[in-house]
Amino acid sequence: MRCLAGYLSFCPSVSLRRRALRPQLKRDPLGSTAHALPTVTETWLRLDQRENAIDDLVMCHRFLTEVRSQSRWKWAIIALHQALYGFCICAVQGTDALSVLKDPANPSSRLISIHEALKRAKDKKYLWPGATPLSTTPAEDNAL
Repeated sequence: MRCLAGYLSFCPSVSLRRRALRPQLKRDPLGSTAHALPTVTETWLRLDQRENAIDDLVMCHRFLTEVRSQSRWKWAIIALHQALYGFCICAVQGTDALSVLKDPANPSSRLISIHEALKRAKDKKYLWPGATPLSTTPAEDNAL
């Protein structure tokens, strides 16, 4: 399979990846500051887990309503899976975002798995007081 380094940002081959577009800092050999480089400001898109889960449901609906080929079902299932995972994370996270990490003591650790998120969403001790735990049938558990 050929890597399309110009189009894909997840190209596995280091030698084929496009270099990052960063300003190159060059020094004047005489130490002059007359030609200072302009600063680059970056804009970041920030989304929370709730926004992502809602967007995943919207995308699932879009894929299901625009089913013109069998491949659209694949994307609907992926979007629905992501929505379920996202809403489970929202349910068990509460006000402590670190509580949904594999290692809460390490803020850079990964999120818990979807299976762990589902298990916690079914257990009252991980939910807000008064929240209703997720209830699934054995057939639904098997499907997940």
